[in-house]
Amino acid sequence: VSSCCLKLTSLNSRVARTDQLLIVVAIESSLELLSGSWHCMSIISRRHELCFRLHLGILMLCLMTLDVGASRPCEGSAWDSQRSAMWLAVESRSVTAEFSSRLIGLISKQDMVQTCPVAAATAAALLASSGAVDAQFELELNGLIAELLKLPFGSATPAESVSGSLAKMVCAGFPLFGAVDWLASSRAPDHDATCSDPLSKGYQMSLQHHMEQSASQAPLPPPTMAAVEYLQKVGNTCNLGKATAILAITRGSFVSSGGSYLEGRLSDMLAKAERSLQAEIHLRLDILLHQLGHEWPLARLLHELSRSVHSEETKEASRSVTSSEPSQDCLIIIYTFPTPEIKNDTNAFLSNLETYFVKALGARPPLIVFTDDATSSSLRSDFARFTSLPVVPAVIPQEELARHMPSYSCRDGLDCASGEAPSSEAHRGVVNSTQFWSPSYLRISRYTAGPLFQHPALDTCSHFLKMDTDFYLTAPLQENPMEMMRLEGVRLAYWQIHVQGQRQTGYMDAAVSFLKKHELPIRNRAFYARGKFEEKAAKLGISLESVPEATEAATVIYGCLFGGDVRFFREPLYQSFFSYMDKHKGFETHGWSNQFFLGTAAA
Repeated sequence: VSSCCLKLTSLNSRVARTDQLLIVVAIESSLELLSGSWHCMSIISRRHELCFRLHLGILMLCLMTLDVGASRPCEGSAWDSQRSAMWLAVESRSVTAEFSSRLIGLISKQDMVQTCPVAAATAAALLASSGAVDAQFELELNGLIAELLKLPFGSATPAESVSGSLAKMVCAGFPLFGAVDWLASSRAPDHDATCSDPLSKGYQMSLQHHMEQSASQAPLPPPTMAAVEYLQKVGNTCNLGKATAILAITRGSFVSSGGSYLEGRLSDMLAKAERSLQAEIHLRLDILLHQLGHEWPLARLLHELSRSVHSEETKEASRSVTSSEPSQDCLIIIYTFPTPEIKNDTNAFLSNLETYFVKALGARPPLIVFTDDATSSSLRSDFARFTSLPVVPAVIPQEELARHMPSYSCRDGLDCASGEAPSSEAHRGVVNSTQFWSPSYLRISRYTAGPLFQHPALDTCSHFLKMDTDFYLTAPLQENPMEMMRLEGVRLAYWQIHVQGQRQTGYMDAAVSFLKKHELPIRNRAFYARGKFEEKAAKLGISLESVPEATEAATVIYGCLFGGDVRFFREPLYQSFFSYMDKHKGFETHGWSNQFFLGTAAA
């Protein structure tokens, strides 16, 4: 590790491409992390500065380069010709009768098993997962799988374990761990948890929702900082959790760099995970599968690492089963039931965007326009004079546009009521000191908080930038914000935050109850206004309940300009949060804003 560390003062001068620099955390080999001090490092990168503040104790900031070697075991053997078909079987989780017969033919020959045990174990796991063999043959297959998995996870005596076996399996070019993950998922979890401490259970929950499988899009990599925090606190209470966290950090590094980095340290990180696994893994296959596939997503993380290492080989298999993989950045606007004022604003917005974004950057991302059915038919011709961007109409379902939704209004900013807005053709405005929001405005606000992200028009979008049509840039952009989000692994990007003073009644109580129900900690208190007021009340020695406005305070992210990763907003956790909050009918009764949901997501 020390050989790859650079002095912070000379870092910028010794790295040729700082704009694509990846800074990762190299964990001290014993993983006994101690508390330490704050470290700040600034990296000047073309036109922006990144400052990483890490309270990580005995950790080192390193440049990690990967040299796993181009080792290709089994090349030239009969197994080699079955690689692509194995990857396809794992990705689609299906084995055809013809392919099953081929695998059985190969695995039945003793010399073929000895020639390439990784391929043989992969074949055995595929056959056992698919149910293509009888019970007796499945028992024999299970024995073969168990024998091979003894190599990285330990054996009858520590001396029998083979150091570095985990790295060799990941880099072998066969989807062994994907097949093992499939095999584990085909069996009901019927064993007690190895790690029952609250810290490990909390980290398990975080992993569970981040790694939820999706038919249309690949899951986000598990969050790196959650893994680092877990490693810092867990000590020696859960070796399986520690191994998972190490793999999560390694996996996140691969994803952030497009799978091209770590030329030499992958084996080091896998060796750390291997040592933790050897300390606690069970060698009886049913328990082993429970630990690798049910209790912790170890097999899935190892499979994703293997897939990243062999990305070119697995591309065709992934493409054949994932037709809507996100592949481009997208701009998003809302243009529904446009009034004359909205039409004028939008024309000016598009002209402004053409000058300061499209021409300045030479970028032409698709413009996804969420609109009503009647407006969608003339959308491209209406916008053609003002933008060269490809316009993609995204029609909002009629049931969303027609759902019951009263107006909301506040007189003098305080006296608020539902269904008492003054008459006006505008969707929002101020009449006689009364600020109001129309039913159409609140319907769109609710739709933008959750359902919008599930629209098929976003299936091909990786990262997005959502802008209001009365938001204007004031100068040419120097860098593409969506490209920056993608390169830096951003999930949610924002322009401004503030503490909401109206339309938030009942929101915080509902949001906090959801967090407590799912045992989710607030990681960033800058987005938790109530917490700040609680701290101030404690210092003043007063009860927070004596200031009811403070208990209702909600930190919001401005919705006129925000962005992020589409997958983040499609994750089960975010969508279940929206569903839970929607049941409280806050949009209908208190005029809630989608901006509240962004603030909670950030927290």
